Formats: sequence, C-alpha cells, structure tokens
Amino acid sequence: MKIKISKFDQVTPLKYPLIDGVSVKCRSHNISDDLARNCGPGSLDKSKVKGRIILCFNEIGGAAYKMKEIELKILEIIGQGGRGVILVQDDFKIESSTVLPGFLKFPCTFISSKDGNATLSYIRSNR
Repeated sequence: MKIKISKFDQVTPLKYPLIDGVSVKCRSHNISDDLARNCGPGSLDKSKVKGRIILCFNEIGGAAYKMKEIELKILEIIGQGGRGVILVQDDFKIESSTVLPGFLKFPCTFISSKDGNATLSYIRSNR
C-alpha cells in the first residue's frame, strides 16, 4: 500500500493574536495610555508586539495624522515584529488605488472609530 502526502497536507494555519496598543504598552518608560493607544513612537513593548496584529487609534493632535506619520507608525510596528496593523481613523479615506509605498507585503487596514471601538470591546472581552 502507498500513501501519498502532499505539501498541502502539512500546512498549519497561522494565527496571529489581535491586541490594542495599551495592552502592549512599554512599561519601562513613563508612557501614557493615550500615546500607547495611538501607537506613538517608543510607546510599545517589542516583546509584546512581536507576532501580533495591533489595533492603533489615530487621535493625537486633534486632526488625523498625515500620511508620513501613519507610515512611521506602521514602520515602528514592522520593526518590532508585528504581523499587521488596524488603524482607526475617521478622517482618512483610502482610495482603492492608493497604496502606502513600501507596505505591499504588510497587512494594514483603516477602519472607522465606530468599528475601532467595537474591535476594542471584542479584544477586551476575549482576554
């Protein structure tokens, strides 16, 4: 009797935990919850970010962050080993043809504050 095993039989689905910025806040510095919620520079703990999808609000400074600040936020999470980013921002509309340069292989999406708050409630209820 012969048994054929394909490489598809050996694929294990990957699971990446979803977590918010405050939950992965860097504790060694005096970081505010607001800065961590917005995934501000230096606010996140690399060991907690690694392998996770991070929910980041985009509320600092009143008006929405401009494209450069969004790119820096994403780069920080990439550098810390994050597996994806969900950015919460009402003011920033992405056209279907708009792609953030250099981020073609990194999962990133924008959602409304209503959806962001619902996602945050989901994260907190599933700890």
